[in-house]
Amino acid sequence: MRFNIFLFLVIVGVSCTSKQMQSIPQVEHELVDKPVVLDAKLVKNGKKVFKKKCASCHGQEGVGITGMGARLNSPDFLGLADDEFILKTIENGRPGTTMASYKKARRVKKHIPSLVAYIRSWQNDYEVFKKYKVDKTIVLKGNVEHGKKGYQTYCLYCHGPIGEGFSYGGPGTGIGLSGFLDVASDDYIKKTIQVGRAGTAMKPFGHGRGLARLNETEIDDIVVYLRSLK
Repeated sequence: MRFNIFLFLVIVGVSCTSKQMQSIPQVEHELVDKPVVLDAKLVKNGKKVFKKKCASCHGQEGVGITGMGARLNSPDFLGLADDEFILKTIENGRPGTTMASYKKARRVKKHIPSLVAYIRSWQNDYEVFKKYKVDKTIVLKGNVEHGKKGYQTYCLYCHGPIGEGFSYGGPGTGIGLSGFLDVASDDYIKKTIQVGRAGTAMKPFGHGRGLARLNETEIDDIVVYLRSLK
């Protein structure tokens, strides 16, 4: 009799664990096993320009400097951000941060494609690289008030009360600023919350290895709240 009860508890426990794991949102990606092919001249030129114009904030090789510039040399960032995202960020900058706009800087503007190529080349340094599928057309729906509570619980400490980022004194970037929200799609923000950003204080919050294991509704609410800040 005791054996049967024990067996029943084990079966129920396994069942509950399975259901719990199924409730964790999985992020679509594809493993990239071949290096990205880039123009060697562009990469070489981009490296020179990066060291002159970008390294003072983003660090040598793009490792980031807390309080100054975000880490760009991260498999999660490179797996989520496409070339257009990187190019537009360099062109338009991030108002309210140390990231200046280079759209009208003639000496830098002509080198932007080289910078993009150099930044993209970093993904070849990673033994395992995941390219995440980001749908720019998705417009998420959610509850702003619930999202605000979620943001205050999980995001405020690093990103500031209303997403000010480094200017608030935290280790997180300005995700509530227009410069970020103008470039980042809803799905990009959602997947960043889900998978985090390796090599930074940004841990995953909605993945199998997540800290809080937020479900999709909770994450959608946070994204909708961030969008409302603009």
